[in-house]
Amino acid sequence: MKTNYNNSKRIGGKIPPNAKDIEAELLGAIISETISMRDIMGILTSPEMFYRPDHQMIYEKALELANKGVSVDSLVLVSEFTKEGNLEEIGGPAKLISLGNNAILNTSKGKEYAVIILEKWIHRELIQLGDKLITAGFDEEDISETIYQTNLMIDRIGTRTTSKSLRPISEVLFESLQRIEADLSKDSTSFTGVDTGFKQLNEVTGGWQKTDLIILAARPAVGKTALALNFAYAASKMVTVAVFSLEMGSSQLGNRLISISSGIPLDHITKPYKVQDKEAFKAKLAANNDLFDRNIHFDDTPGLKLSQIKALCMKLKKQIDHKRKNGNNAHPEVPEIGLIIVDYLQLMSGEDNKGNREQEISKISRGLKELAKELNVPVIALSQLSRGIEHRAGDAQRPKLADLRESGAIEQDADMVAFIYNSLPSEVGVDPRMAMVVHIDIAKHRNGQLKDVLARKDLSIQRFYDHSDGTFQAPVPDIPYNPHAGISPGGGYEEYQEESGMPF
Repeated sequence: MKTNYNNSKRIGGKIPPNAKDIEAELLGAIISETISMRDIMGILTSPEMFYRPDHQMIYEKALELANKGVSVDSLVLVSEFTKEGNLEEIGGPAKLISLGNNAILNTSKGKEYAVIILEKWIHRELIQLGDKLITAGFDEEDISETIYQTNLMIDRIGTRTTSKSLRPISEVLFESLQRIEADLSKDSTSFTGVDTGFKQLNEVTGGWQKTDLIILAARPAVGKTALALNFAYAASKMVTVAVFSLEMGSSQLGNRLISISSGIPLDHITKPYKVQDKEAFKAKLAANNDLFDRNIHFDDTPGLKLSQIKALCMKLKKQIDHKRKNGNNAHPEVPEIGLIIVDYLQLMSGEDNKGNREQEISKISRGLKELAKELNVPVIALSQLSRGIEHRAGDAQRPKLADLRESGAIEQDADMVAFIYNSLPSEVGVDPRMAMVVHIDIAKHRNGQLKDVLARKDLSIQRFYDHSDGTFQAPVPDIPYNPHAGISPGGGYEEYQEESGMPF
């Protein structure tokens, strides 16, 4: 459909509302791929929302390319406009290159600019509507027809401000029935989401589900980061995992994953100079090739903002899509992003630092849920629990939803809330081995049952084991490794064994 490029003329002798400079900055960010068209096209649904005719033409072409799944950059645009013979109408190649070189926007600011452009367009439309109403009134046109045409124009403005429409129930039910039919062919041990690595947890959740925001909350030193890395390790067999660590550096996380994958105590990995049997240590490390093939990506930037996490995820998605599209021989089957982990929520920074911390956390949790929906992946966000738990006696230390720290909005936004806590005094009193067990207590589950899932832990090697069988025997490692032949006395591992009473 041909776009009208004539709305930049004067209206009533005055220049209509516009934001030409903001239009140029936004187009530059799109051309330089600083922001994604996916973030903008839902707000600016039509080229006529831009004021300048050349900006309208550029955005119209960008929309066309984005809808075809083609990347929008200056070279592609030059090629497209050259084919159509109207390159000079938009200012030639120099205009496109200049726009791209001057781009400084991030995703969050880009959306703000898009809203400003949209509002200016609405103001221009209202001015034109008012002008037509004044003319109709003075000319004493038919009242019914005037009201009818006015409603049509208002409806037009409303429908142009959204790219989505309501879906009929028949379409929704068809998708649901297709999914149910596909799941019927699976056996009872199957699950529909991303593998959690734990049999009982998969049974309760069906695996981590797309668009879900999962909150894993615990007090410090319980092992929530180690558990999150176990989740990442299990998921990375089938999907790409993005881990955002605001607390630990990437090298520290790498050490922990080596320990999880190899079964080598973390103390040996962080202090290899103290290992006595260095040949056994080297052999075990050399046999740990599986970890190199796992699709796990890290970012350890402190104080990350939600907009930065989103931008990094979009960049990773684009890189993966490029590899999959071009059939990279080194990575012929790169899996799509299937899980995002944020460690942890309270260390994230607000976008504008306005309002109190509780309001900031509310915006962050809401934004993480929006991210899960937009990327169609599960997002696991670790969270701190209130210190109030430690002042409760005995079994009353079991966490409650009210213990979520800094904001009740976390509970509202989450599809699932799971508390990680050590066995209660009454449990350890009955069986001392329960000191090895942690609870993954699902206290909120929007799409399933509530369940207290048990897992055995061995933090010396950062591993958590499925405890659905109720036994306390750890799996036999693939390659025998004697931890007592490693670090010399005082190195930490033997002391850990003695204190915890672990039989493995």
